[in-house]
Amino acid sequence: MDNHLCAAWAWLKELDVNKSHKLFHIDRHHDLSIDEVHMKELILDKKVQLDKLSFEEYCDLSYKLDYSDDNYKLFQWDNYIRNIQVVYPNFYEETIFSFYDRACVHEDFITNEVSFDLLPGNISYWINREADSSWILNLDIDYFFMSLGEQTSQIFTDDYVVSVAESIKKAIDNIDVLTICLSPECCGSWKESIRIANMICEALNLNFSVDHCEIEDI
Repeated sequence: MDNHLCAAWAWLKELDVNKSHKLFHIDRHHDLSIDEVHMKELILDKKVQLDKLSFEEYCDLSYKLDYSDDNYKLFQWDNYIRNIQVVYPNFYEETIFSFYDRACVHEDFITNEVSFDLLPGNISYWINREADSSWILNLDIDYFFMSLGEQTSQIFTDDYVVSVAESIKKAIDNIDVLTICLSPECCGSWKESIRIANMICEALNLNFSVDHCEIEDI
């Protein structure tokens, strides 16, 4: 996906919402904002079954802002993780994060944190500990980039990127759902994010292509 606002939809389609799951989140950002008020108004109060929604219905969930006539999507790139916890309080059993942007981070939500230098060796370590666990692997490609002013640069080598993908591959049998976010706006361009995505998907033996999409800067 181009950003992570629909990652939760994929999780809800692949996983049993009545059970608890483990999340491994690899992202430049923590994505731990939450919209409890509108989740209650639009989902809980109306008894909407999130896991039964089609992709279009999920993306159409929105509300009006006081200062605008535009619709504001309920699920955003930064709130999808904790929004679904409002509806399914026991959805997450364990949460492991590797990220950089600590602004307004909710430390209590994070069970364990892995630094970038330990990440390639720790993905398979954590996920393969218990074969009967249900794991979500949530990867945002902007993890490998950093912005300074208007300039965005890749801060990890291609070899590092492949090593992360290879660690994921070692744990793939124990991953119930894998979501990959391209985040072109945080990687400098679609071209750069897709180049990294291609490397990751090649290492994972995934058939990835955007040939059917109309993207201007590729």
